[in-house]
Formats: sequence, C-alpha cells, structure tokens
Amino acid sequence: MTNLLSLSLLISSLAAAGFLSSPPPPDPVPPTREGHRIFVVEYEGQLPTPSSPPPPPPVSGDLSGDFSDAASEISNSPKEKISSLVTKTKHKAAQLEESSADAAKTISEKAKNAGEEVAANIYSTTRKSVHRAEATVAKLEENIIDIMRRARDLWRDVAVHVLHGATRAARSAASAAHLFGFACAFGTCVWVTFASSHVLASALPRQQFGIVQSRIYPVYFGAMASGVGAAVVAFFIGSGWQTAADKAQGYNLLAVLATVMVNMLYLEPRATKAMFERMKLEKEDAKGRDIADSGVEPAVMGPRATPVGLEQTTKVSETMEVETVKSRMSRANKTLRRLNTCSSFLNVLSLMALSWHLVYLAQRLELSC
Repeated sequence: MTNLLSLSLLISSLAAAGFLSSPPPPDPVPPTREGHRIFVVEYEGQLPTPSSPPPPPPVSGDLSGDFSDAASEISNSPKEKISSLVTKTKHKAAQLEESSADAAKTISEKAKNAGEEVAANIYSTTRKSVHRAEATVAKLEENIIDIMRRARDLWRDVAVHVLHGATRAARSAASAAHLFGFACAFGTCVWVTFASSHVLASALPRQQFGIVQSRIYPVYFGAMASGVGAAVVAFFIGSGWQTAADKAQGYNLLAVLATVMVNMLYLEPRATKAMFERMKLEKEDAKGRDIADSGVEPAVMGPRATPVGLEQTTKVSETMEVETVKSRMSRANKTLRRLNTCSSFLNVLSLMALSWHLVYLAQRLELSC
C-alpha cells in the first residue's frame, strides 16, 4: 500500500508539473512489452529551475529515496532523467506486479496447503472417529457376546442345579416309595402267614373259615402285588441297579412280584372254586344222610311196584349216590389241598425273598451310617 501511495503521489506531481510548463514536441510512443504499460510524460518549454517546483510530498519506504533521486535527476537533465524515471517506474511496477503475483501465488499455495491440511485433518479426524466407532462397536459386540455366554452359562448352571435337585428329589421320593411298598408287602405277608390264618382257623368253623379266606385272599394278594410293584419301580429309579448286589435284589423283587401274581391270578381263584364245590358236596352229602336216617321211603307210582322191590331199589340208589358224592368230594379235597399247598409254598417263598431284601436294606443302612 505504501508503494502504491508513493507512485500515485509521484504521478500527480509530474502531472502538475506538465500542466504548469509548455509541452515539448511529441515523440513516438514505444510499444508495450510483456504486457506492461509505458507512461510518457511530455514537457513544453524550459524546465523550471530547481527552486521553482514545489517540494515533493514525503514518501515512506524505499520508494521515497528513489523518487527523491528521480526528482534531482529531472532537475539536472530533463528528458533523459524522465526516461530513466519512467523506466524505473515500469521496473518498480513490474516488480510490484511480480510481488503481487508471487504473493497471490504464495497465498494460493498457502490456501491450498491450508485446505489440504484441513482436509487431511478432517480425514484424520474422520478416520479417528471411524476407528473409535469401530472399536466401540467391536467392544459392544464383545460385551454382548460375553453377556450371552454368561447368560448361557447361568442358564446351564440353573438347569444343572434344577436337574440335580430334581434328581435328588426323585431319588428321595423313590427311596420313600421303595421303603413304603416293601414295608407294606412284608408286614402284610408276615401277618397273614403267621397270625391271621391261625387265628381265624381256631375261631371259626371250617366252612365259615373258608368263606372268610375266600374274601381275604384276593385283597391280600392285591396289596402284596401293589407293594412289591412299587418297591421294584422305586428301587430301579433310586439305585439304578449299578452293582451286582443291586441287580440281585432287583431280580429278587421281580421274583416276589411273579409269585404274588401267580397266586392272585391262578391259584387263588381255583382254590376258591374248589372250596365252594366241596362245600356244596358236603351239603348234598349231609342232606342224603339226613334222608337215610329218617327212614321215610319215597313214594313210587306203578301197579307192579312191591314194597320189597322198592326198598331194595331205594337202598341201591342211595348207596350209589353216596359213593358218587364221596368220590367227588375226595377229588375236590385233593384239588383244594394241592392248590392250597402250592399257594402256601409260593407265599412262603415270597416271604423268604422279602426277608432277604430286608437284610440287604439293613446292610445299606449300616454302610450309610
């Protein structure tokens, strides 16, 4: 700005000097070179003395010295000095333009560099933000995966704990059912085998005892089958038959259940049927004996019937009937005795097997203590 101000002051002073003096003859204007303008100042008449022109305005910077030198040279040699001044002015203008171009280029380069730096900073910031976002997303995914893994482990532990608790509860319930079923079966078998039958046989007549037994034994065998069956299932669930002793006791309980089922389904119904058949035969035998002891002869219709022949015929028929009833009663007694013997034998075997299982339970109780 200072150079431009000094140049404008110089041009204004030269223009004022040109107006005050007469112009010299015109000279051809040199052509413009390299895009620069050439300023030509013409003077008419005689140049004023050095004391006549007004003092030039003060100019700051390097141009002030140049312009003062130019003014002194103008006072010494007018035309040559003016040409030299114009040349210097063009040179200064060219330098100023070059300086302006260099400054603009520098500014543009700095702006470009600044833009590139800003773009680089923006890119770096963006990359950093992207990296931070990616790191955050990766950390979030890792946390989610860790949470899911921990939740899976938690649910697995809960399931294992619940399953373990359910297994223990099932085994406890199975053990209780095993003991309850075995105790019911063993106690019922001992009572019926050693107490009930002897008490009833001594307190009731034979026919009434048979009727009571026919009502008791179905209930007895049903209770035995239920208790032993519950003991077998609970024993299998509780111990799982892991050792040889467990397997032996499992087969033992299955054998007891088989004998009870044979007694309940096969022997007891046939024994009850044979007992009722014998009771019926005994009634018929007693009726026939009562008729024979009374001496009453049955009436026989027909004109040829005689008292002697009728009496002989009656005696023969009575004898045949008695023999038939006795033979049938004998067969019924043999059948009933055989069925009762088999049933009692299987019942005793069941009691022995249950006693063996009782000893096994006592041993396990001793080992657990």
